[in-house]
Amino acid sequence: MSDTEPLMRVPILLAGGGHAHLGVLADWIAKGPPVEGCVLVSRHPKTLYSGMIPGWISGDFAIGDATIALTPLAERAGAVFVQADVVGVDAEAKTVTLANGKKIAFDLLALGTGGTGRAKDVFGPTETPIFDIRPMESFVERYAKWRDESSDRKDLTIAVIGGGAGGTELAFALRSGHGLAQQPRIRFVTGVTGVLPGFPKGVRYRVKRALDTHGIEVIAADAQISDEQLLIGGKASGQPDLIVTALGSGAPDWPGKAGLQTDEHGFVEVDAQHRSLSHPAIFAAGDISRRTDRNLPHSGVHAVFAGPVLADNLRAANEGTRSMRPYNARRRNLYLLSTGDKSAILTYGRFHAEGRWVWQLKRWIDMRWVNRFRKLAEDV
Repeated sequence: MSDTEPLMRVPILLAGGGHAHLGVLADWIAKGPPVEGCVLVSRHPKTLYSGMIPGWISGDFAIGDATIALTPLAERAGAVFVQADVVGVDAEAKTVTLANGKKIAFDLLALGTGGTGRAKDVFGPTETPIFDIRPMESFVERYAKWRDESSDRKDLTIAVIGGGAGGTELAFALRSGHGLAQQPRIRFVTGVTGVLPGFPKGVRYRVKRALDTHGIEVIAADAQISDEQLLIGGKASGQPDLIVTALGSGAPDWPGKAGLQTDEHGFVEVDAQHRSLSHPAIFAAGDISRRTDRNLPHSGVHAVFAGPVLADNLRAANEGTRSMRPYNARRRNLYLLSTGDKSAILTYGRFHAEGRWVWQLKRWIDMRWVNRFRKLAEDV
């Protein structure tokens, strides 16, 4: 067989081990796969639950607590696991290309490979080490190595770039100083929109107060790198020992090259059923996709809740005998932001609260979600 020939043809191919695809596998375990011969392909044999990574940084969790094994999950779901990175799709020929050059042909494809980090897009080519939170596996590996190498150093400064929920939790978690000789100084560079843009005013005030209590310096300005120096608001203010970015999700370039309909940023455009607008045999969920019927932010919350809907729609598409259902996102979602000291801030619509009980609630929700899939994986 030549490298240009498909390695195999499968009825349903899940590309990526993201949160939405975990929901698909759970559905197949509960109800049986829609058809024999389904395949899950992912770069990593395990997936990390993004909501627990700040807790890992601050020492609340071991990395194993946030890890879900994909191989036994796929086995229980009646699917074959293939460890490989998807680097391309031929939407017309219905094949995906793997990093090793092999191809897999499909009848139905679901994309859940996640988004890419945006640091390169924002800062351009640079030799300055930047730890982008995406992809998560790479960030965890790089940060763990840096922390071990820096464990005896004092007077460290870490710049956290990005004022959204992800950047806010990272600022708190890194300030904890877990694994370091002393707490590092945190320069939280939020961008000109400030901390948590789009969140209710009361929540923003509560978070800003907590940041101040923790001694985190908040700078409402944009960051850039010039001559390998970090500039904040166009001015040099001393080079930090580490730069961590949480600038939202970017899109890989291969969906657009595949001929899939994408938005101006490269995200696969899907309808309410998470089906590609240009290729009905292809679905997408999570950070790689963008809904065109309504504005849904890239958030793990939506990927989690879209999973069961995606599973149902893949089953319907395979049968070809019934209509698909939309993912109707909730008007309000519960957000729990850990402050790195076994306390957390809760927001639900305009209601907000904080305290150790919120952290305990967050820990319970996170562990319940991960343990659900770990239990499924253990029941092989």
